This record gives sequence, structure tokens and C-alpha cells, in this order.
Amino acid sequence: MGISSFSNSGTVPAAKWDEKLVFAALISQPRRKLMFALAVGGPQTAANLTQAGRGKGRYCKTATGYLDRTLKNLKVLIKAGIVVQLEDPQDQRRWLYALAPGLKVIVGDGETVFDFDFVVARLSEDGN
Repeated sequence: MGISSFSNSGTVPAAKWDEKLVFAALISQPRRKLMFALAVGGPQTAANLTQAGRGKGRYCKTATGYLDRTLKNLKVLIKAGIVVQLEDPQDQRRWLYALAPGLKVIVGDGETVFDFDFVVARLSEDGN
């Protein structure tokens, strides 16, 4: 397993995690799927993440509904400090979402490990 380019490289101080916010973010399968997609695919727009963030529920029958749900899940991940919002250098009208620089991530074959210092989450593409 190699360490992701978004992991703590020593120049970024280790993040201070709010355990309640992290656990609240990790409890949702669509949010875990978004984390996996960002670890594997790097910074992406919310529109590009809509497929990754789809859960198994019957919510959001339209593409706009999926985007709204994805944005809500990204806001929870941002509040927990897991994801950061960046300006898109190619199109400043859009935002990119990326894993926080202080998050330790190890990307392997079919499994990605997120180390929050107090808990380790091992996720696959399906969010489990």
C-alpha cells in the first residue's frame, strides 16, 4: 500500500479531530463513499462526486436531487475537518473538494485506510 499524496507529509501539522463530528460523518455510507472517491481520485467537483455519493435509499430521483444530497454530505465532511473546499484553478466558478491535508490516508488495492489518530477507518469503494 502506498501513502496517498493527500496524507500528512510532515509540512502540514497533524489535524485535531473532534471525535463526535468524525463519528457523525463516518456513520453514513454515502459519506464514506465520498471519502473513498476523494482518496482514490483526488480533488473533484461536487458534480463529479454525485455517482460516488449515492446511497441505497430512495431519495433524490433526479440528477439535481443527487447533487443536492452530495453537497449536503460534503458540508458534513467539511464541518468534521475531513474534506476541504478549494477554488478550481481552471474554472473559478466551481469548487473542488479534497481530503484535508492533515488526514493520514493509505490507498491500497480495493481498500483505503483513513487514520484519525483515535480511530482507523478501512473503506472500500462501496463505503464499507
